[in-house]
Amino acid sequence: MKTKGLAGRIDTPTITIKVKVGDKTERVEFPQITIGDWWEIKKWSMQSMALMKEAGEEPVDMWALLMAINSGVDEVSLRGKTKEQKEKIQRKASMGLFGKLDHGIQLIMFHQSLKHDDPEISREDADRIISYGIEDRGQYMRAMMYFVCGLTPEAIAELTESDNPLESNQDTPSEDAQ
Repeated sequence: MKTKGLAGRIDTPTITIKVKVGDKTERVEFPQITIGDWWEIKKWSMQSMALMKEAGEEPVDMWALLMAINSGVDEVSLRGKTKEQKEKIQRKASMGLFGKLDHGIQLIMFHQSLKHDDPEISREDADRIISYGIEDRGQYMRAMMYFVCGLTPEAIAELTESDNPLESNQDTPSEDAQ
C-alpha cells in the first residue's frame, strides 16, 4: 500500500459547538486535537512555566494537569464501570477542569483545533470566537472534554443525565464524529 496521499483521505473527527454570530447561532465544527497539536500544547506549557519562574511566581505545570485529567476520564478507564461510577468520574474531572487549567492552555487547545480548518487563524481570532461566540458554558465544557479526553458526544451522552451541564443544548454530532 502506498501511503502518499493517505492523510488527505482520512476523516477528521470533530465536535459540533454552537457559536453566536450577531443575532444568529451557527454550528461550528471543532476538529479533534492531534498528536502534533499536543506537542505544541506541551511546548506552550513548558514556556509558560519558564516565564512564571522567571517572574518569580510559583510555576504551575499545566501539562501535568492535562495528563492527570486525561488519565482519569479516557474511554479505556471508563470501560467496565457502572453508569453511576462513570458519572462520578466524569463529573469530578469536568468540574475540576476549569478550576485547574488556566485560560492560556484552554486558548491554545481551541486555537490548535481551529488551525485544522484555517491554518492562518490568529490566537486573537480564536480567543474572540471562544470568548464571545460560545455563550453556553455546557458547550464550552463539551469542547474541552473532547479536546482533553477525546470523549465524543456519544460517550458524553452515555455518561451523563439531563441535569448535568455537559448535556445542555445537545447537538447532533457531526458526521466525522460518528
